[in-house]
Amino acid sequence: MSISQVALPKELSGDIDFQLPAGLSSYPVRVVPSNLSSITTGDLPSLTASTLTSLAFPANPIIFDIPTGQGKGVHCDFRYSTLSFRVNYQVVNAGTSQIISQAYLRSNAQSWIERATTYGPNGVILDDIGSFGLVADTMLQLEMDNSQRDVLSSMYGLLQETTTDSNLNQGHKIGNWATGAALSATGSSYYSYCVPLMNSLIGVDAKKMFPVGSVPKLQIQLTTPAIAPITLQTGTGSGAVLRITIDRIQLNLQYVDVGQDGVKMMSNAGLKYFPATTYRVSNSIIPALAGGQLSILTGLKGSSVRSIITRINDTAFSTAGSVNGVYDAKSLLSVATNYNVNGLRVPSFPVDQIHDTALAFATLQECNSAFSPREMKSSITPQRFGVYLASSSVPTDRDATMDTTASTFDNLASSFFGYNLEKISKVGIMDGANLQSGNTYFEVNTGSSTVTNTCMAYFISKQDIIYILDESGEVSVRM
Repeated sequence: MSISQVALPKELSGDIDFQLPAGLSSYPVRVVPSNLSSITTGDLPSLTASTLTSLAFPANPIIFDIPTGQGKGVHCDFRYSTLSFRVNYQVVNAGTSQIISQAYLRSNAQSWIERATTYGPNGVILDDIGSFGLVADTMLQLEMDNSQRDVLSSMYGLLQETTTDSNLNQGHKIGNWATGAALSATGSSYYSYCVPLMNSLIGVDAKKMFPVGSVPKLQIQLTTPAIAPITLQTGTGSGAVLRITIDRIQLNLQYVDVGQDGVKMMSNAGLKYFPATTYRVSNSIIPALAGGQLSILTGLKGSSVRSIITRINDTAFSTAGSVNGVYDAKSLLSVATNYNVNGLRVPSFPVDQIHDTALAFATLQECNSAFSPREMKSSITPQRFGVYLASSSVPTDRDATMDTTASTFDNLASSFFGYNLEKISKVGIMDGANLQSGNTYFEVNTGSSTVTNTCMAYFISKQDIIYILDESGEVSVRM
């Protein structure tokens, strides 16, 4: 598989090609939303007993107007960009002997964002990531091991390990809700979060510092989900009333000003290029009782796609299906799984997920941006990777780690299938596969096994994006 060879400007290398001037300075910048200060559900409907419950949440846009126009010497150092906010999980009314037996934040704090859009001058959309929480969850599980999860748990809102062999892959328990006893009083439980800003222009997915001072306008819009990313099950009793409020929302940025001497050292003529990484998500329904050979159109496009990852969610909201909603990902009982890119099968030898589960896991890990054959980083354990969809026929000689259909409250099902499309791993820019001209399919062979419930397949592509800044301050984008 190949793309046309193109001559890339040297500016894409990411190197700083001038001596740093003595007048260089850096300073923090905090950006609060321009359209709101908090988001609240108000009083949610009272809880009934012994029920898996979804909590509605306002799907509100959070608009950040990034400070711009200070001059050509002012850049944003993407390494320090974070998003911070606080969530109050409140009991408004304790009800009558109401017990909440399970209450967990799904995945991590980034699940509170459903969509992230970057706008340039004149309102032009530069980047747009849908199903943002799913993308963030996928990358987090592939790029952070369990020790790192524990260390950074308060920042990300992750569930800390309580025993040495638990390896629980979930967001934190919500303390004052799931007490294991009747809610005896009203009260609040505040959790603060601070996560790296997933953004390809001024966030952690950038590769060069962007000169925010050179553009007249830059805006980032984050949209909250319509369903709160909380897994909640009630016990006995009824009538409790809950409320969720997000506040103290802000972007934390670091600006670097190279000063007038620095501007003179820089090349001011012509176009400037800023390479980065971004993500695209599509989805497709897999009907119940679909067996045999399946070929599903992913709808993914891009000139340089580095990897594709598939997550399949059992849409049944139950312990037999998915208690964690779209954040549970289960495997089809497939004996041959691959993608079909522009008529070419990749990998050329399809992966038997049921019998060669270790190979399927290794193939997924190669999609990791921190991939090294001796230093794979992941928080996905065999217990959670070996989860498959409810099916009428299960091979008796399947890999022993592929051993459950269970969806659990404190551990996300994380059976992803992914494949790395890079020509040479981590060389630089534009070394992914060109998916612009043809179609890309996800192909599986489930043999005689049939799917019991209707499922949803989510396809995530990790791909190169290049921003082009002209002398007038206009920004265009190439993918």
